[in-house]
Amino acid sequence: MILELMNTRFQKKFLLLEYLYHNQSNPIEINELVKIMHLSYPTIKKLIVEVKQDIHKMGFANHAKITDQAEQNRLSINITEEFSINLVQLYYLENSVRFKLFSLFLSPRKWTVLEIMKKLDITYSPAKKEIARIKKYINSYAQNISLVIKREIYLEGDERTIRMLYTGIFQHVYGGYKWPFSFINLSEVSDILEILSPKLYKKYVTRYTTIHYGVAISLYRSQKINVSDNPYFWKPTTADEKKVFNKFVNQLRQKVPTVAGDLIHIEARFLVSCLLANSLGYENEEFTPFFYNSKVLSEMGFLKIVEKKVETIESYALIPFSSEQRKRLYLRLLAIFYQILIYEDVLKQKVLDFYVYYPFEFPGNHERERSFYKIIMEMYSKKKDSFELSYIEYICAAYYKILFFEINKELFHPKIKVLVFSNKTPERLISGRLNTILSFFSIEIVNNLDNEVDIIISDMAISKQNLIFLPKRVPIILIREEETISDSNKLLRTLTKIADNKYKTIKEMD
Repeated sequence: MILELMNTRFQKKFLLLEYLYHNQSNPIEINELVKIMHLSYPTIKKLIVEVKQDIHKMGFANHAKITDQAEQNRLSINITEEFSINLVQLYYLENSVRFKLFSLFLSPRKWTVLEIMKKLDITYSPAKKEIARIKKYINSYAQNISLVIKREIYLEGDERTIRMLYTGIFQHVYGGYKWPFSFINLSEVSDILEILSPKLYKKYVTRYTTIHYGVAISLYRSQKINVSDNPYFWKPTTADEKKVFNKFVNQLRQKVPTVAGDLIHIEARFLVSCLLANSLGYENEEFTPFFYNSKVLSEMGFLKIVEKKVETIESYALIPFSSEQRKRLYLRLLAIFYQILIYEDVLKQKVLDFYVYYPFEFPGNHERERSFYKIIMEMYSKKKDSFELSYIEYICAAYYKILFFEINKELFHPKIKVLVFSNKTPERLISGRLNTILSFFSIEIVNNLDNEVDIIISDMAISKQNLIFLPKRVPIILIREEETISDSNKLLRTLTKIADNKYKTIKEMD
């Protein structure tokens, strides 16, 4: 996603260095790099020289050393803890004309080709080629925005999508390492947001970077282009909130004095709506009375819809929710479905790849995840007039994130008791490559071979004849020292089968 914004030469150098970084424990044959990168031998050799020079320019000379073993035709890298592959990516992006050009179009102004040539110090032909590439790149992420290429060049279309696209890309490029905006600094954004009450703005939630980048980008874009009003945008509904909101608007007006009075109110309501949609449910908090007092939400029965969804999820649980767990789930679902109301068609665009993990796109998908997906699809196939019907893919991904990563696993995953036999130590086997697979399940590592054991995992061959004293048939999965995909897939399938069988048994006993 992000590498496409690098100049082609920088892409090749970064991919070469990234491959070395991820295989630093073993020297790599240059001929292997030729096959992997689909480049000629002389090109690889030249890239190696350039990457070494770049490491010096980045100030990493003491932290990353590439050794080209000419006599063995091998390449290796030694790095220290201070070396960061993410900073290498940032270095190549910031020096890429392509990324600089993409960043230019964040501005709400219109550009001519001549202005772009002067700004980026490039000639006409490269400028036209890169503009065409950026247009194609933007089209790949959203169908409701487009880069207009006429006498003047600028972005047009849904303003919310434009802002979310740039927020997503900038947070992936810069992260928490660097504040990329010259028109406003991070402390100014924080000062503006801290005017709001804790019910509206929670400073250190997991979406901290997204929120602050998004506010900065919205302020910048709103100087000339504003978001359209939306009846679902947050409004102050109490005297205290009206007082706070007026202070917030006055502060925004000082930062963007060119925005007219009515429009600055819409921008302010939009920003508060985004804050709520990105922070609800990450803390055990009370939320704004807007959700209770809003006439438009009341007319559609919004809170009752969310309550029903909580009940549906809880019906699949293996044990009852605590009041705290139920409240958190309620707030998370409130945020998810409120996002649909305020972002609308944004959530149908590929720009969401920067915000949401879509496990359903990968061929190596797990049965448990596919089963979950089918349940959601089946639920929505029976509905005829629900406001969220057009957002099933987004909802599936959002539900997945909650159920598999945010809620206690024991609520939905039966405990699987695992016994590990190892030539070395069980801890080494578990903490290594098994860790990722086991993390999908609710696992308890046991030390005794008894009735409660569900599966045996070993890095040595074991005959079942040697386990005849085991009261029941227990699957034995061999994990060889040389990691293989077949071993991992077999373990994953076996654990899934055990989990599903135990899940069904527990639910039948309810």
